[in-house]
Amino acid sequence: MITTGFLQNRVLATIPSTAYTVESGDSRNGPYEEIIPTNPMAAQMTVWANEGYCDIFFGRAFQIELARTDDEFLAELIDAVLLGHIAEVIWLRKEGSNHSFSKSVIQLANRKSGCTWGIPFIYPPWWRRKYSYEPYVAAASSASTK
Repeated sequence: MITTGFLQNRVLATIPSTAYTVESGDSRNGPYEEIIPTNPMAAQMTVWANEGYCDIFFGRAFQIELARTDDEFLAELIDAVLLGHIAEVIWLRKEGSNHSFSKSVIQLANRKSGCTWGIPFIYPPWWRRKYSYEPYVAAASSASTK
């Protein structure tokens, strides 16, 4: 079952506590927990635990809503983000469309999980960015290849 403590417990079981800080509290969207990496090039993680479902945010643009019973899938996503297996492009434009959007992809063990979100306002072209994230801990990436 996904709770606000699930994120921190999963991260703490995987990497040293010196690799991140935790912020938690209540908001109008419900209780939240945020993992902020000490490595500024790693992706931030946030979980809002609402009634029956939770909102998950990774990096700058990856968003997904999961049932609170999807803890195995969330654990898989967290593990991939900790290893830096997330890439994003902000401000893409579909051919023949005026609609801008962001695209995020997390590489899981045997498949990808991605999301595309519309950007509700006009982004200037010079804001277009590609982001590739680093692991929370450098040794985490070498441990995954063993």
